[in-house]
Amino acid sequence: MIKLSDFDHLRNDPRIKFKTELVDDQEFTIVSYMIADPKLWQLPLALECRGITFNAAGECVSRPLTKFFNIGEREETQLGSLQLFNCTVLEKRDGSMLVPVLVNDTLRWKSKKSFYSDVAVAAQKAAPSAVKALAEALLRDGLTPIFEFTHPEHQIVINYGDEAKFTLIAVRNTKTGDYLSAETQEILCAAHNVDCIRRYQNHNVRHMIDELETVVDFEGYVIRHTNGLWTKAKSNWYLINHRIMTELRERDIALAVADECVDDIKSAVVAQSLSIDPILEIEQRVIGQLEALIKHSEALLELIKAEATQKDAAMKYKNDRYFALAMILYKEKEPNYVDFWKKHHLKVDYSLKVVYNQNFSGDTE
Repeated sequence: MIKLSDFDHLRNDPRIKFKTELVDDQEFTIVSYMIADPKLWQLPLALECRGITFNAAGECVSRPLTKFFNIGEREETQLGSLQLFNCTVLEKRDGSMLVPVLVNDTLRWKSKKSFYSDVAVAAQKAAPSAVKALAEALLRDGLTPIFEFTHPEHQIVINYGDEAKFTLIAVRNTKTGDYLSAETQEILCAAHNVDCIRRYQNHNVRHMIDELETVVDFEGYVIRHTNGLWTKAKSNWYLINHRIMTELRERDIALAVADECVDDIKSAVVAQSLSIDPILEIEQRVIGQLEALIKHSEALLELIKAEATQKDAAMKYKNDRYFALAMILYKEKEPNYVDFWKKHHLKVDYSLKVVYNQNFSGDTE
């Protein structure tokens, strides 16, 4: 059984956040990656840091999807290396991943990082009785149901209609991390009258992937391979709508790294048979800056705590660049490091120079 203590080796890693939230007088710890650094995924259990949640006793109560990657993004996900026979192909929906947790026998919804995010709050209000009944039944059986939540007020790219929708995309054993089969998910959803993610049958996976170059109004596929590997493939239409296929500038890449959507850029670049090395170089610069923000803010927090009063601390450190971030930490809240980085680094350190098309010059605004 996975426990919170299994993640102790990651506690001092600035790329990982251990966030404690109080929900109905119960304490929970949510472990999430803050910075999507390719080097991070080499560490034990790092792929599980996608919102995995533990109670006060350190027991896992919610186990969302692990981090998985685009086809072509990593060595093991190169198209020529993948087993494409007898795999399960599912629709990839353009929404927000949500998981429920039983708190004092009451169903509470959480996004990757919080029970109190805007999306989680919206889900708490919108969840229909059938979805809640299925979720509660699975949780009581030691399983984590994972839903994709689409809502007109939280639309990303694709419009799924005027009503909030919960679609079951996966079910994991909370203790072992094993996934139920897609067929079993369908049976469960049918029994509870809940929407289940679409599964494609009698498919030619290579042909489906090739068709992603021309389809529209469609995000892509999630592919569950027979060896347990998961991959994803997105349509060119979807990538274009993220404005990553044309006039790709240094600043665009840096912003995508901070907003955790650089995977899409990598996928698009690979599809164009271009090297992703320029992206990786910018990615490491951004990651280094975000790590430094976290490190300096936490160090300043310790200095502030050492002062006799908050007023003394303010008088002494108010001119420190990281004072505002440290004071948010002092109040036991989570600073928005990404917004701070955008304000102080994005336009200063990253130019409008186009990365791949050298016919464009974006050095000036």
